[in-house]
Amino acid sequence: MPIKPTEQEESPIEVSEDIETIDNTIIKVTFPISKTTWKKLGEVALKRETSRASIMREAIKRHLLELEEPTEQTIKISDRQLDKILEENTETKEGLFSTSQTFNIDGFIDDMEAKNFKLKNLSPDQWKKVRTKINMGVPENVDWEEFAEKFKDLEPTKEQYEWLSTETESEED
Repeated sequence: MPIKPTEQEESPIEVSEDIETIDNTIIKVTFPISKTTWKKLGEVALKRETSRASIMREAIKRHLLELEEPTEQTIKISDRQLDKILEENTETKEGLFSTSQTFNIDGFIDDMEAKNFKLKNLSPDQWKKVRTKINMGVPENVDWEEFAEKFKDLEPTKEQYEWLSTETESEED
C-alpha cells in the first residue's frame, strides 16, 4: 500500500520547530505498520515521555542523513560501476593470429579505493568477474602472500583473501 500524503491547510495545534515543514505547510502522512511495531513504538514513546510521531520524525530525519552521507553505510557496487572499472583496466592486444588481454591489477585496486568500494561488498557474480580479470593480470613467479597483501585495503572476505593468496588457474564456482 503506497504512502498517501495529505495537506492540512491550517493546523489548530502549535507546531514545534523540530517538525519538518515545506512552505509552512504541514504534511500528514499515513502508512501501514504492524501492531507489534506500533506497540513497541508506544512503549519507547512512554519511556522517553514523547509521542510516537516525534519518534517517527526523528527516525526519518536520521535515516535521511545516513542516505545523504554514505561513508558510514556499506557501499554496494552496481554491475555498471564494476564493469566500467574492469573495462578501464583491461588492455586488449591484437596479434597477427590472436587477440590477448591483460589486466592492470594496480589500476583496479586504485580505482576501487578511489570509489571506496570493498571486495567484501561484491555479489558472487561480481566476484567471479573480478577473479577472471585478476587471473589475466597475475605476474609470472608471483609471491602469492605478497600478491594478496596488495588487496588488504579493499577488505576482502576470508574466502576472497584465501583465493588471492593461493596459486590458481581454474575458476571456482
